[in-house]
Amino acid sequence: MATAHSTRSDLDQWRKWKKQHASFPLSVRANGQWGKKVLGRIHHFGPLDDPDAALRRWLSAKDHLLAGEEPPEPASGLSIREICLLFADNAEARRDRGELDATSYRHFIFASKFILEHLGKSKSASTLSPRHFAELRQAVAKTGRNLRSQKNLIIDVRAIFRWAKRMHYIETVEFGPEFRPPNVDAIEREHEKQGTRRFFDREDLLAILETCRPKFKAQVLLGINCGFQGHDVQFLTLARLHLDSEIPYHDFRRVKKPRRRMAALWPETVEALRYYLNEVRPESSERIVFLDRSGKPTVNPRYEGVLTQSLDLAFKRAGRDRPKGAGFGSLRHTLATVLDLSNDTKMTNLIMGHKDKTIRQRHYVQFNLSELTRLKKVSDIVHRWLFDGEVE
Repeated sequence: MATAHSTRSDLDQWRKWKKQHASFPLSVRANGQWGKKVLGRIHHFGPLDDPDAALRRWLSAKDHLLAGEEPPEPASGLSIREICLLFADNAEARRDRGELDATSYRHFIFASKFILEHLGKSKSASTLSPRHFAELRQAVAKTGRNLRSQKNLIIDVRAIFRWAKRMHYIETVEFGPEFRPPNVDAIEREHEKQGTRRFFDREDLLAILETCRPKFKAQVLLGINCGFQGHDVQFLTLARLHLDSEIPYHDFRRVKKPRRRMAALWPETVEALRYYLNEVRPESSERIVFLDRSGKPTVNPRYEGVLTQSLDLAFKRAGRDRPKGAGFGSLRHTLATVLDLSNDTKMTNLIMGHKDKTIRQRHYVQFNLSELTRLKKVSDIVHRWLFDGEVE
């Protein structure tokens, strides 16, 4: 089981409890569950904070296990805590297999903790009704998150229970009419009311590029040239930069959604990358492009926030105010907005790393390097907008 919900103090607390209850047949496991080794195999019986339920499961399964048989799985009756632990195990395995990115994994773990906090731990998941989910919807609203973040949390919670249903851990799940994410219109109205936007004017971008330090300048140019977000910048590898090609380009897949992506690199982007790699980057055998001062990759799941702080400093040096609500990820939004001037949907999707809508485009039509000219033509639209003020 995953250890996401257990701390060292929790384990120490239950080890003391176990010493005081010497006759209790189960032992404290490091994953936060009660367990027992039977015929050379460790079996788990539920979370530490519910020893009575764990004991019932052990007594129910005891004869089967001692006989070397698998105990029958209950069709229902798992607690909410057990559902969340099982889902955390699944999410952890998918992350380790490369099927789930680190950001999505972190969001799922947060959603699991949110469920436990507001729906309880020992309650049977099969007893949940639309009334419980209506109350959970109110709890989401009270978090103070904006509507877009509320939408993402609700989607993650629904995904956890739907997964449990598909795995037959629960027979059914009735969310009811209240537990729905905010619609697009409501989110847009909130943005209008708050006066936030995720777009940078070209004058702002040109000003901050003049004040950026070499490493951050290269990162900003990757954001506006290629649509890179924080995790893309963080994990970009040297092998995916083709600076010596006749038309320089990158072919680094998106980290958030590992989809195929390419972009022709502007001369300014190539120059900034070359300067960083040759003059600034510490000597290292690491394959990651951007390293910290010690020559190691940056390990920070919230790297996007770090880059937004650097953006703040660049704006201050330029004597400008960062637009409200616009962070490093807004470079990608700005790129997409200007790319919309192009009629070449295939190249736009390739630059952004968006999924093509047809099976033919997704699986059969391959990108030919001779098409780099076509890719550059689309990328140049944004280049002319930024550096020349031209809008087609």
